[in-house]
Amino acid sequence: MSLPKIQHPIYSTILPSTGKKINFRGFLSKEEKLLLLANQSQEPEQLVMALKQILTNCIIDKIDVDKMIMPDVEFVYLQIITKSIGEELDLVITCGECKEEINYRLALNNIAAPKLIKKANVIKISDNLFLTLKYPTIDTLDDLDIINETNETQTTENIFAAIVRNVECITFGEETFHLVDQSIDEILAWFDDLSGKQLKLITDFFKNIPTIEELIEFDCKCGHHNTFRIRGISELFM
Repeated sequence: MSLPKIQHPIYSTILPSTGKKINFRGFLSKEEKLLLLANQSQEPEQLVMALKQILTNCIIDKIDVDKMIMPDVEFVYLQIITKSIGEELDLVITCGECKEEINYRLALNNIAAPKLIKKANVIKISDNLFLTLKYPTIDTLDDLDIINETNETQTTENIFAAIVRNVECITFGEETFHLVDQSIDEILAWFDDLSGKQLKLITDFFKNIPTIEELIEFDCKCGHHNTFRIRGISELFM
């Protein structure tokens, strides 16, 4: 006789990018093990793989996790965490003045969904020239780090190549050019002709991708009023 199957509660949430409702469950022991092992390794690749597997396991609906944009990934992961560990997260925060460590309890259910502005990824280069950029996904997080120069060893060529990989199309007047149809040399040469101001419009989009965030304020016993902002799931759970 086989062992009885354990039933788990099913929850629902709304994807910030589309308004579509999806169903999910909370962590099981196997997901907790995945996250524990990934955190112990301290390897970014392991953390990304664990995140993908957890989302794949916990989302009930048929969704290609690899194609989910990061604002959706972060918000859904937050909902999974909230239903798994509870609606409060205990943090240890250091006072900016006296450096004393303070215990702080963060209400996870108060964290709002990332706000995506319609057509924010369409960048106006000139009156009749527009770039449509791609929102980053789990698989393109490395490109986001390169564009944002998180790693100071990145070369200009690497940054340009990362930007190119995340441009969907170029629209000139009534004509649209999809970059998959163009050679990489032709695309890079086109980007070389952008002014510094035009290039900044593109990099600013990637630097300001909507994310989950929360403003934390507290008064230390030393009298210092502390204010800082937590941004992204990596600062909360990884």
